[in-house]
Parts: sequence; C-alpha cells; structure tokens
Amino acid sequence: YEWDVGVSSTPKKVLSFSNPAVIRTDGSQLFWSNANGDGIYQCSISTCSGGGTGLSGGIVDLAVDTKDVYFTANGTSLYWQAKSAGSPAQLAGTQNNPSVVRLDGKYVYWLNRGQSPSFNNGSIGRCPLETGCTGSETILVSGLTDAFGLAVSGDSIYYTTSSTNTVYRLAK
Repeated sequence: YEWDVGVSSTPKKVLSFSNPAVIRTDGSQLFWSNANGDGIYQCSISTCSGGGTGLSGGIVDLAVDTKDVYFTANGTSLYWQAKSAGSPAQLAGTQNNPSVVRLDGKYVYWLNRGQSPSFNNGSIGRCPLETGCTGSETILVSGLTDAFGLAVSGDSIYYTTSSTNTVYRLAK
C-alpha cells in the first residue's frame, strides 16, 4: 500500500510503507502505524522520505499533541511516549481491549471494545493529560456492547456501537 499527502490539487507521494493503517499529524510531523501494529513511525512533514523513525510496538490506535504520542496497544493498556523518542510509559493498565484513543487538550480518552466474541463489556475512560491516570482513571460509561468509534468535540463525547447501529452523545 502507498499513501499520498498533497498540499495542492496534485497529490505528492510522501513515502511508501507496508500496510499503512493509522496516520496522524501535529502540523509539523507525521505519525503512522501499519496494519500489523508493530510500531509507530514518525518523520518531519518537510523532509519525510524513506521509512521514518520507529517509536513503539503493538499499536492499535494513536493520537498526538504538542509533545507526546498516546496509543492503545497489546489489548490491555494505554500508553504515552515523548515524541522525541525514549521508552513508552503505561498511562492506564488493566483495560479491556482498548482500541481508540482521542485527545481534547485537557484529557486523553479511550474506548475499550470489550472482549470477543460478544464485546459486551466495553467502556470509555479518561484521565488528565498533565498528570496521567496515576492508578485511578475515570470510567465515563460502561457496559457497552460492541463499542467501536470515539470522537471528542466541545463539551461532548460521541461513540458508536455496531450492535445497535447507533451513534451516542455523552457530556464530558
């Protein structure tokens, strides 16, 4: 697979990468993982070529802010890592299949899909970006069946459940 990022009506090929899946930007750098989830890669938008620099492995989804990368990985945890490299640190452990991560400038939010085959024990959690969860994340809603998507905007959180074919809205 290949993807193109253009700044005009004519797309410009930035790089080729095996099985690209998730891509995010902070305005100056690109961050992506592949469908195998075996790493987060990054490169400067202005000089991006080749394969980028790997940060971490086991990635399902990722989000970036001005200094850090947040990601769900390995089916049980939420992590963060400085964009300048270093080692990942666990932000919230003992999760139930975390699959989506989002930021709003104040909090990091994540969606736990629950365990297969029924995915009937999903939830949405959050913790402050500045302090992390420190062992006590806030669960905003639980008991979700087949929770799948998550978006954060203004004073609301939106999430989807495939089992009910519904988009829900929840106050932050």
